[in-house]
Amino acid sequence: MNIKSSFIYDDFRISQESTDSGWTMPYSHYHDSLEIYILNSGERIVTIGDKEYIAKAHTASLFESNTPHRSRGDASFSGICIHFSERYIDRHFTSDVKRYLLECFRHGVVKINDDDYKIIKQIADEFTVGERDNFLKLAVVLNILNKSGFVSESKKKRKP
Repeated sequence: MNIKSSFIYDDFRISQESTDSGWTMPYSHYHDSLEIYILNSGERIVTIGDKEYIAKAHTASLFESNTPHRSRGDASFSGICIHFSERYIDRHFTSDVKRYLLECFRHGVVKINDDDYKIIKQIADEFTVGERDNFLKLAVVLNILNKSGFVSESKKKRKP
């Protein structure tokens, strides 16, 4: 398997994307940062390490730093992409709070209820890089993900 490192951002950033057609990542990749990908619409098969999940609208795929991941699918989709570094977390939170906030990453994919999804979507829609209170916005998102229900692994990954 060909796995590539990809540097994203060493602070905290939220972006949004949309595609009218399906798309498959051509290779697994990983980042130095942590990543959260929340599907607004559509469906994707998400591979995290050696596990596969079916991610649907209002689910969050959680990628720890340096963990190979990719997604694929034939249908249109849109999503919210959140990247942040451990350095950013360390700068704003104590080690106990950090441990709590990052607990959600133990579950590869989590389902977000509609009310909580609306909160995250509003944060994403209004996000501006460099705002002084961005660390609080990240804490809100991670707190929501920590109380969300996890999605079971869909199937064992087939060997190539």
